[in-house]
Amino acid sequence: MLCMHCGHNQATKSKEVVEGGKKVSKFYCAECFRALFQPEEEKVQKCPYCGKSKDAVLKSGLVGCANCYTTFSKQLLPIVQKTQDSVLHTGETPKEADREVRLKIRLRELQVLMDKRMEEENVEKVKEYSKESRRISALMGGK
Repeated sequence: MLCMHCGHNQATKSKEVVEGGKKVSKFYCAECFRALFQPEEEKVQKCPYCGKSKDAVLKSGLVGCANCYTTFSKQLLPIVQKTQDSVLHTGETPKEADREVRLKIRLRELQVLMDKRMEEENVEKVKEYSKESRRISALMGGK
């Protein structure tokens, strides 16, 4: 049975309503059911692990748990990148760390950035990161 609202998706939810004094069952797909009947406060995006809302995370700048980073990744990635100059958490690199370690870390960062920009279809940034990646690989002797 198709959804009585959109008419496209398979109906998986039902709701009983009173029409003309009679109880009638209406059938909806999950998406339409959520849009039509879910209370407004439940529509707020929350972390499924700790329950912290996206708005609370963005307002306070603090996540509730490690899983918030995954749940709110689209909103947090630009903030993390801006504040930490990186999208990967690599910890502190000892000052004595050799050049190759630092270059490997930068290559990983560039790969993450390229993947993200490819999702956004930002070809210019992908080319820029790819060029830097090739330059670093050449410095490392093609590793």
